[in-house]
Amino acid sequence: MPDPELVVRRVSDVSYVAALGDVEVGWASLAVSDGVWEIYRTVTAPAYEGRGIASRLTRFVLDAADEAGVTVIPSCWYVDGLMARSSPRYDHLRAGHRPPVAGEGDSCRIAPAVLPRSTDAR
Repeated sequence: MPDPELVVRRVSDVSYVAALGDVEVGWASLAVSDGVWEIYRTVTAPAYEGRGIASRLTRFVLDAADEAGVTVIPSCWYVDGLMARSSPRYDHLRAGHRPPVAGEGDSCRIAPAVLPRSTDAR
């Protein structure tokens, strides 16, 4: 039986999920403001790391942002790095970079409250 194909979908206004079959293996969290999405967290389940899941998930979210006509604040270190490595493909989306605050890890800057990185998979 072949491996299931990775499927990425938006599950809410602020969340995307990557799944292999019925197993959720990656998550992206964002804050939505007027004309800007801040992607502040991407997570791949530890058992699935190293398979390109985070890259495909992040590109899916960035492409969705492009289709929505919004700019992106890449507060997540992974998103920021992927955007830099993929230059110039995503350069027009970049609204700025806000490096994480010491001790907070990736965190959201435009949501009503700072949402620190969780030890949860989501």
